[in-house]
Parts: sequence; C-alpha cells; structure tokens
Amino acid sequence: MFELRTCDWLPLSVLGCALLAVIQTAAAQNFPSRPLTLVVPFAAGGPSDVAGRIVAQGLTEKLGRQVVVENPVGAGGTLGSLRVAKAPPDGYQFVIGNSGTHAWSQALYKKPPYNTRTDFALELVVEAPRAIITPKTFPANTLSEFHCLRQGKPKHGEVWLRRSWIGFPCKLYPLKRRSRR
Repeated sequence: MFELRTCDWLPLSVLGCALLAVIQTAAAQNFPSRPLTLVVPFAAGGPSDVAGRIVAQGLTEKLGRQVVVENPVGAGGTLGSLRVAKAPPDGYQFVIGNSGTHAWSQALYKKPPYNTRTDFALELVVEAPRAIITPKTFPANTLSEFHCLRQGKPKHGEVWLRRSWIGFPCKLYPLKRRSRR
C-alpha cells in the first residue's frame, strides 16, 4: 500500500481548502449531498491514477462523502479534462491533470477544446519525480556522466530520451549525440 509522508499531505490540504471554498458557496445545498467524482484522464494503475486514488481516499475521509475515481482515457488526457470543463460548475466533478492536459494541449491544438485559464481553477496537488533509466551496459553511471556523454564524443550511435506516457505528442526526443565513425 502507498504511504504518504507528512509533507505529502500539504497538497491534499490545499485541495481540501479549495473544496471547502466550493462547499461554503453551496452551503444552502448542504454540499456534498452526493458522491463526488475525481476524473483521472489516464490509464488505471499508472502514476496519475495512483496519486488520484490517494487524493480521493483523503478527501473521502475529510468530507464524509465518497469520492469516486473514474479514468476516461484518450487524447493524452484531454478528453477527461474536457468532460470536467463541460460539467456543471457545482463542485461534484474535478480532474487531476498535468502539464500535458492543461498547458501543452493549449499550445499544440489549433482549437483547444477548453481554456485552461477560464475553465479550471488550478492547484498543485502532486509533484512527481522523474528518473533517467538506462541499461546496465550504458556507459554513464551518473547524471553528470550522462550529460558529458551526450555532449561529448559518443562511441555507440545516438542517445534518445523516451517519455513514458502514450497518446500525446513529443514521446521521443533525440539528445544531440551522434556517432562519428
């Protein structure tokens, strides 16, 4: 099971405060009067889904109402984010997005299906670490060695950096390192 350190609960409390603001505006309706939906527009079991389920569990305990996680996938998370953008502004649906769903999509689509600035209230909930993973046979053992290797004179072809998510542009990046044979 996943455990959160004390410093990891800070984003949850920020999200909780944001939801409390919604609760205060809907106080006459006794919010929440029904389950809430957290849309995680990525595949179930991935890092965004795991983070979303941890957030949903914390909110369920805080609010006393079930927070259901749904994973409508497609278009690099844009379809799930669009669903929340078009939902009634009653606070019952919210989305865990990322830079792809709320920044890149705005720059890469000719006509983005939603406007990140006007359709969402953005708050940082989770910070995800990134790692460079190489085979044991790779000639660099540290990030410093990797940086020198990619700028220096290579011995084995070209080095590539691969992004792990599927369905969004820019999945594979060449790192200006070419063989000089």
